[in-house]
Amino acid sequence: MREIRLRRKMTQAEVADGSNVAISTISRLEEGHRTPRMLTLYKIADTLGIPFADLVDIQSEYYEEHSDEFLIKEYLKLMRKLDSEEQDQAISMLRMFVSMKRKAGKGKGTSIFDQDP
Repeated sequence: MREIRLRRKMTQAEVADGSNVAISTISRLEEGHRTPRMLTLYKIADTLGIPFADLVDIQSEYYEEHSDEFLIKEYLKLMRKLDSEEQDQAISMLRMFVSMKRKAGKGKGTSIFDQDP
């Protein structure tokens, strides 16, 4: 959605005003931090001058690529390329990364990888 907005040389505020939604909603949608309602997408598509179906497809692709199922498949695909010792090292490195992220105050503790087996 951000790419379309920028190609149209529009600000988030302009899209928000034209769509009658909060600018924070536009920001969260572009960052993938919010699941949009269909009416909201319809208003945004109208403001951007694109077909509603195109915007729905764009949003669906983003959420599909960032779903837990996608992340698990990606994780497993990568892990299968490693032998058991390398897998153990990869898991340790991932846990260390999550721990460092939490200590830095950036982690929210919502990832499936935050849980011990």
